[in-house]
Amino acid sequence: MNRKIVFLGLLICMTCGARAAKTTWQFEPKGTQKLVQVAVGSQKYVWGRDSSGRVYAWNGTKWEQKTDKTFRYVTVSPNGQVYGLSLEGKIFSFDSGQWQSLGVLLGLKNIFAASYYRILGVISDKPGAGVVVNLARDGRHWVPFKYTGEKMNKVVARGIGKPWGVLGSYIYRYKGRSGRFSAFWARRRPGRPLKDIAIGQPGHLWGIDNKGAIYKVEEGLFGLLKWTNCSPPGDSNFISISVTPDDKDVWVVHHNRTVGKLVKK
Repeated sequence: MNRKIVFLGLLICMTCGARAAKTTWQFEPKGTQKLVQVAVGSQKYVWGRDSSGRVYAWNGTKWEQKTDKTFRYVTVSPNGQVYGLSLEGKIFSFDSGQWQSLGVLLGLKNIFAASYYRILGVISDKPGAGVVVNLARDGRHWVPFKYTGEKMNKVVARGIGKPWGVLGSYIYRYKGRSGRFSAFWARRRPGRPLKDIAIGQPGHLWGIDNKGAIYKVEEGLFGLLKWTNCSPPGDSNFISISVTPDDKDVWVVHHNRTVGKLVKK
């Protein structure tokens, strides 16, 4: 009996110690270019967009503008393929230093490159949520497939994995059976809508709420979601986030349009 009590006591102490060693995050600016969106494919492929729609790439020391063409949205696949969404709803890919049109899909609000062969997007002709569409590369053509069910504000995915979506304060993930999005555990949320989301590892979602705070959301047993506030101490004022597939590099844009990385301390 005494041995059991001692063991339980040690286990409680270890648990308390683990809780006390709380991880903090620090924002480290990268370069001086002012941006409103950041898009990361991997540690080597980091792009961004300014308020005028001009696109830039991070070369390790500074931001370099890539042509004068302007875009509403930019996204990067894990292998470094860059896609841009124009104001007219046309998707372009950046190949050999030039932007090449992939065609027009009217009403696209935003896009996300899950891979070189797959782009997810949201279609809407007015502000608010829209229908989710999956674009699959078939040779030189892109084949669209529209998901039925709930509309979303934004969707993200990795590779051929099932997409995550956000609608207001609710987080969804595609189940794949009925062709609809299904809520995991809608009550497990910060109480505020997520205005931007990103995906690291397949089971890890990152987001920025409407107050500018940064969260990491991990999927647990029975679809329960674990929320971790990753905002730097005293600074919760961010507008854009993008994460590498291994969760190691978290890039964010501050409200003052400074771009940088979140670093664990």
